[in-house]
Amino acid sequence: MNLILNVETLAHPVTGIGRYTSELLRELVNNSSIDQIQCNLGSFLFDSEQFLSHKKDIIIVKKNRPFQRIRELAHSIPLFTELKIGLQNRAFFKKTKNLKETIYHEPNYILKPFNGPCVVSVHDLSFLNFPQYHPKKRIKYFKRGFLKSLLRADQIITDSKFIKRELITLLEISPSKITAIPLGCSGLFIPRQKQETYKILDQYDLNHGDYLLSVATFEPRKNLKNLIQAYIQLSKSLKKKYPLILVGDQGWGLSDLKKEIENLEKQGELRRLGYVPKKHLPFIYAGARGFVYPSIYEGFGLPLLEAMACGIPIMSSNTSSIPEVVGNTGLMVDPMNTKSILNGLNRLLVDEAFRISAKQRGPIQATNFTWEKCVAKTLEVYNQAILKH
Repeated sequence: MNLILNVETLAHPVTGIGRYTSELLRELVNNSSIDQIQCNLGSFLFDSEQFLSHKKDIIIVKKNRPFQRIRELAHSIPLFTELKIGLQNRAFFKKTKNLKETIYHEPNYILKPFNGPCVVSVHDLSFLNFPQYHPKKRIKYFKRGFLKSLLRADQIITDSKFIKRELITLLEISPSKITAIPLGCSGLFIPRQKQETYKILDQYDLNHGDYLLSVATFEPRKNLKNLIQAYIQLSKSLKKKYPLILVGDQGWGLSDLKKEIENLEKQGELRRLGYVPKKHLPFIYAGARGFVYPSIYEGFGLPLLEAMACGIPIMSSNTSSIPEVVGNTGLMVDPMNTKSILNGLNRLLVDEAFRISAKQRGPIQATNFTWEKCVAKTLEVYNQAILKH
C-alpha cells in the first residue's frame, strides 16, 4: 500500500491536529503494511524519509516575526486565501493524478482533489455547533468545502464516538462510512518526581507541585474566560501558592480578558508561557499540582489524556467527547457555570483523598489510549477505503 499524508499541520505552531499527524507519520513509516509514504506540504510532495530527515529545513517556522508580519498582511488581502488554496490544490492534483495503488489521508477535515481512495479525519464539529467561537474566514472555508469533502471521502475517521454520532445526526452521513478511532498518548507522558523535572522547570521558573496548569490554544472555545473568572475567586492564599500557568499558542477572541490576565500577572498569580516545545511538555505536566481543561466543546481532548498519563489530578468539563476520555478519573464540571468551576478548582487543589485517588487512576485510564492502537485501526480504515473505491 502506498500512502499520501498531508503534513501541513506540522508547521509551527503544532496544535492538536499537528500532534495527531506527527504520531500517525511516526508509526506508519515503520509499518510493514505501508510500502511508501509521500508527505504533502503546500504545493510539494516529499518522500517520508526525506521529509523526516530534513523536516526543520522543509517547514517554514512561522514564529519568525518578519515572516509572520508578511503572512498576516498577505492574508488580509481579499481572496488571497482562496487563491492560495486553489493553486495548491491544482499542484497537488497534477502531481498525484497518475499515481496507482495509492491512498490519500487528509488529517485536517477537507480533502484535496484526488482520483484514488480517500480517507479524511474529522476531529470535531465546533464550526457548526459554535460558529461564534471561530473567525469568520474559518467558517467560510468550512462552509465551502467540508460537506463536499465528507461526501467524496471513501471513509471518515473521528476521534470519538461522540463526533461520529454528530456526523450521523447533524449531517446524515452513513454510519458505515465512519469509524471512531481514539487518539493515543506518547510514552513520554509518565509520572515524574521533582528530581526528574527540575532541569526543565527551572527554564520556566516553575517549582514542582507549586502551580496549576492549563494547556490550550487561546481561543473562546477553550473557555479560558470562565476559568479565569473562577480562578480569581479562589482564596488569596491558594492563588499565591498555586499560580495559574497557561501554555498554548496565541489564538484569537480573548481581548476582553486582557485586563484580568494582566492584573493576575502583576500579582504573580498567573503566567503565560505561550508555545512550549513538545519535548518540554511532559515535564511541565508532571510538575503541576493539577490540570484544568474546562473546554466548552471537544472532539477528544488530548491534553487531558496527557495529564492523566503523567499522574496529575485533572478537572475537565462534562461536555461533548470529554467523558469518553476521562472516564471516572477526574473531576467534571459545568463549563458554563463559574461556581461549578470554582468548586472544582478548590477540590482539585486541596482535597487530598481525591488527589491520591486521581493520581493512581489517571495513568491506568491513559493506558486505554495508545498510538499503536490508533494506527492499527487507521490501517483497517485504509483497507476499507481501498475496497470501497
